[in-house]
Amino acid sequence: MQNIESTESSGHAPTGIDETHLPQRYGMNFDICRSLEFNQLSGPIPRKLGSLPLLWKLHLTSNNFSEELPKELANLTNLQEFRIGDNHFTGKIPDFIKNWVNLTKLVILGSGLEGPIPPGIGLLTKLSDLRISDLNGSQPSFPSVNLTSLRTLILRSCNINGPLPEYLGTMTNLKLLDLSFNNLSGKIPDNFIDLSKIDYMYLTGNLLSGPVLPWMMAPTSNALENNPCLSLRGFPCNKKWRSSFHINCGGEEVSLNGKKTYEDDRDQGGASNSNYRSTTNWAFSSTGNFMEDNRTKKSFTLTNLSILSMKNSKLYMDARISPISLTYYGFCLVNGNYTINLHFAEIMFDDGKTYSSLGRRIFDIYIQGMRVQKDFNIVDAAGGIGKEIIMNYTANVTDGTLEIRLYWAGKGTTGLPVRGVYGPLISAISVQNPDYKPSKGISTGAVVGIVAAVAFAIILLLGILWWRGFLTRKDTMDQDGTLIAVKQLSSKSKQGNREFVNEIGMISALQHPYLVKLYGCCIEGNQLLLVYEYMENNSLARALFEDDTHISTRIAGTYGYMAPEYAMRGYLTDKADVYSFGIVTLEIVSGRSNTSYKTKEFCLYLLDWALVLKQKGDLMELVDPKLGSDFNKTEVTVMINVALLCANVSPAVRPAMSSVVSMLEGRTVPETSSVPDPDASNEQMKLKGMMIELQKSLETDTSDQGQIEIVSTDGPYTASSASAGDLYPYTASSASASDLYPLNWDSKVLENQYIR
Repeated sequence: MQNIESTESSGHAPTGIDETHLPQRYGMNFDICRSLEFNQLSGPIPRKLGSLPLLWKLHLTSNNFSEELPKELANLTNLQEFRIGDNHFTGKIPDFIKNWVNLTKLVILGSGLEGPIPPGIGLLTKLSDLRISDLNGSQPSFPSVNLTSLRTLILRSCNINGPLPEYLGTMTNLKLLDLSFNNLSGKIPDNFIDLSKIDYMYLTGNLLSGPVLPWMMAPTSNALENNPCLSLRGFPCNKKWRSSFHINCGGEEVSLNGKKTYEDDRDQGGASNSNYRSTTNWAFSSTGNFMEDNRTKKSFTLTNLSILSMKNSKLYMDARISPISLTYYGFCLVNGNYTINLHFAEIMFDDGKTYSSLGRRIFDIYIQGMRVQKDFNIVDAAGGIGKEIIMNYTANVTDGTLEIRLYWAGKGTTGLPVRGVYGPLISAISVQNPDYKPSKGISTGAVVGIVAAVAFAIILLLGILWWRGFLTRKDTMDQDGTLIAVKQLSSKSKQGNREFVNEIGMISALQHPYLVKLYGCCIEGNQLLLVYEYMENNSLARALFEDDTHISTRIAGTYGYMAPEYAMRGYLTDKADVYSFGIVTLEIVSGRSNTSYKTKEFCLYLLDWALVLKQKGDLMELVDPKLGSDFNKTEVTVMINVALLCANVSPAVRPAMSSVVSMLEGRTVPETSSVPDPDASNEQMKLKGMMIELQKSLETDTSDQGQIEIVSTDGPYTASSASAGDLYPYTASSASASDLYPLNWDSKVLENQYIR
């Protein structure tokens, strides 16, 4: 490959290309491949380049070329690679690129050209690598780049408007998709689920809304690396408000003169990474991966290996870098005007005569979303490599949050000192509100006033409690012989009184005409009683199971009714209760307990049995034999299918309760295709086995740690019936009624008075 580099003579800087003798001087090899990257060539592109029909590679990246691309380049029909990033071209991307039908790689990053992206680009069916960024002008909608051959698609900061096209979801060969910093809106198309094997996807800096596809948040996804989206604008601060913060970016903690401490920032980062420092009220977010990077260690932090002579050199020994965008947030800041000092020193390039010293790092600086520095070059600003430069800015904080963003706009070298090194670098950050003066404390008079006010409030509260009968432990329930239902919890339970009362608070908050009311509780020593409204027909469990009088549950919930994801992993979703509803519905239909149905050969769980009958097409065998033939088969079928749909092992498949009501009322039809198949998945079978093992462990556990026993009896409560349990009649005028306390959740009575 012929690689032509500019040369200097007589101390003059290199300028344009001498097009007069190009073919004669460089011969046929020049017609095949031309690389003029990373020089200081300027002026327009020679028109005679269009007369080289055998040219298949043209690299002009990182120069100072200007003016429009000559139309004669349309003749280069054998061209396979074209790179023109980091230049000063004018005009629009020419439509004649549609003639380059053999093109496999097109790179137009930070070139100076304007949009929109021409529609003819969709004719380049051999393209596998398309990179366009930082276009001037506007792009009314997403360009037509429906090319199944693409493996890399970068359309970053191109002013693209409108929704994401669904055809992107069909481009399953994509390994990298970067659409960041545009004006894209709407939701992510559902067919993006077909891109789950993509390596990297960047959608930062758009106006997208709606849910994120589940695979994007999976631990195995490189696209997001299982990191949450970082949005700290208007962060609701519940910590101490601050007026300053100092960060040694990429390095360890550094103290200067024993006065100012720069906090450490040693997180190694990643392609899509964020680090939220909850204890120090700042965070950073990094976006992008180092493409074509020849470095042996692809780290997002750098350490200087030479001696630095500047003052406070410890701040510049380490630095943080990013391929595309690096954002630091300061939050919980008092509102006001802030002075911002950004510390820079180029420690990656060599300060010598080798080619490594030719590297150029160029990026933009944004403060509070506004660009305050364009095409910032650390070496030029500092006057050399390994020298410090502190850039000073001011910003106004109005919502407690400060945002500092460094953004690579496609400028600078991407092959020096090694290919793939580019993007912003920063050594340290110092932020200070010079006008903020901390409070000097409260005067003695104010303290006396506050104490007096608090004392008056306490006396007033005690008076109200006494007047309402709480302090005298007076029973506020009518003494007229009202029947109530009492549930006694075993004294062996390890649940403490405080946890017991907290649980009561949750139960009492559920108020509905179809739910039994919780009147109060009684706590005396190790006796824990719950007092409910008495229902003449007792509980559903007693009606369905009049032989099982002993129930043993763990605090977390009753086994058999708990959703698998909660029972196995402690992961409580909003669909957990839907699962429980499905199990109870199966019990209602069958008249059997979900864990105690036994055949002659073996013990079978009710849900498993229902799934087997579903598979055999014999659901009517599930119906309670007591009903005989006195039931509507259509309604029962709907009810069973709804129950199986609710009891699906996957929370995502279970319907919402509003949908359940709609199906039971006949307004919608259950999706029987979503009903689980017991033999459809090894994962479900594995989960079923784990659930059975859990049940065995519960049945054989001889300890009473964390366990509540409930023993059911049918007799009325008496003072001597210490083992009485479940819900049974109890007369409020009994001798122990003085220990019954009503629930009043407008105060802290239960917490302050009944717990000792």
